[in-house]
Amino acid sequence: MSTGQELSLSLKIDSGSWNTAEVRDYRDPVVHTEGRVKFSNKFTSLPTVIVSLLSADVSNEYNFRVNVYATDVNLEGFTVHVNSWADTKIYSCGVSWLAIGH
Repeated sequence: MSTGQELSLSLKIDSGSWNTAEVRDYRDPVVHTEGRVKFSNKFTSLPTVIVSLLSADVSNEYNFRVNVYATDVNLEGFTVHVNSWADTKIYSCGVSWLAIGH
């Protein structure tokens, strides 16, 4: 089957996990936490980064609200964000990530 496009088989994939405990103490819940993730090897073109919730330690006194996302993606890494809002208290949050590129 030909699509008229050449498929590059030299894709590079990197993955891992990150936790808010890497940048702050769990006893100090805050609304916004971020940290820099470094790829194991530098990409040669800007990769696509996908992040997802891996784990969360939250107060059971309030609703559970969390948003995880990546910004500032470059060839060497990206910034991961964990946000909550309203009265949610996140003591710690784990994020898994996948980077695909060349």
